[in-house]
Amino acid sequence: MKSLALGFACLTTSVALAQAPDVRIRGDLSLGMASSKEYSLGGRTYTPLGRHSVITLQTYLPVGLRVVFAERVQPIKNDPDDDAFDEYYVEDPGSWRVGKQYVPFGGGAFFHQSVQAARIDSNLALGGVPLAIAIADGGNGRQYGVVGRIGGRGLGLSFAVGRHWGVNSSSMALTQSLQKPEGLGNGWKQAVGVDIYRRSQKFVYRTEAIVLRQPEGTSKDKEAGDFLVTYDLGHRHSAFAGVSKVFGDRETFTRLGCVYNAAKGIQLEGTYRLTDRNFRDFSIFLHVRF
Repeated sequence: MKSLALGFACLTTSVALAQAPDVRIRGDLSLGMASSKEYSLGGRTYTPLGRHSVITLQTYLPVGLRVVFAERVQPIKNDPDDDAFDEYYVEDPGSWRVGKQYVPFGGGAFFHQSVQAARIDSNLALGGVPLAIAIADGGNGRQYGVVGRIGGRGLGLSFAVGRHWGVNSSSMALTQSLQKPEGLGNGWKQAVGVDIYRRSQKFVYRTEAIVLRQPEGTSKDKEAGDFLVTYDLGHRHSAFAGVSKVFGDRETFTRLGCVYNAAKGIQLEGTYRLTDRNFRDFSIFLHVRF
C-alpha cells in the first residue's frame, strides 16, 4: 500500500503542476530540551508525547483535491515507524483521503499513529453524526485492519480491529516511554475507546479511555484512562494538569504544565511529569508554526 499511495500522490502532483496549482509550505516545529531518569538533559524536536516537528508541502489542485507531504525533522529512537515522512496523502477534504495519515481514533491521547490507509469521512443517516473510518495496512508487523471514530468534538466512540494496533512510540505515550514502545510484531487485535470534550467558562475538560484486547507478542490486555484540565489564563496563555492511569497497575502518571503565547504562531511550553510521586521527566519546548 505504501508504494501505491506514494505513486498516487506523485501522479496527482504531476497533474497538478500542469494545471497551475496553489503550492504552500507549512512548518510545525517543536524545538526543546528534556531530562528524565532515563536520559540526561538534551535537545530534540519531538514532544514528550511523540508529536513530530514537520515541514509540510501542500499542493491544492484546481479540481478541489489536496496533496500533502509532511517530512519529519528528527526520528524517535526505537520507534517502529521509522519513515522519514510523517504523512503523505491525497484527499478530497472532508470526503476521503488515501496515503500515510493519522488514523481516526479518540482524541489522540492514547492512539496517535500514522499508517498507510484509505479513509472516508461521512455522516450517519440517523442524526447526521460524523463518521470517520479507515482501512489500514502499515506493512509487516505494523498496523493492519479497520479503524474508525463515530461522533463529534464533544463525544466520540472509537474502534480498531485487525493486527498490531498501538505499536508506535506515539501510542500509549502517556503511560510508557517513547523509547520503549510496544514494538514491531506486538500490539493488539482489538481496541475500543471513548473521548469526551467539555468547555466551561475558562476551563476545558478532556477525558479519554481505551480498552485493548487480544494482545500479540509481548503485549498484554490493557485498560487505560486519561483526564486533562486546561485553564485559560488570558491572552492565549494557559495552564494544564492531567492524570493518566493503566487500570490494574499501581502506577499513576501526572503531568503539570503551562503554555505562554509569545507571538502569533510562537508558543513556549513547559511540562513536568511524575510517576506516582516520583520525578518522571521535565521538558521545555518552543513551538513555531508558520
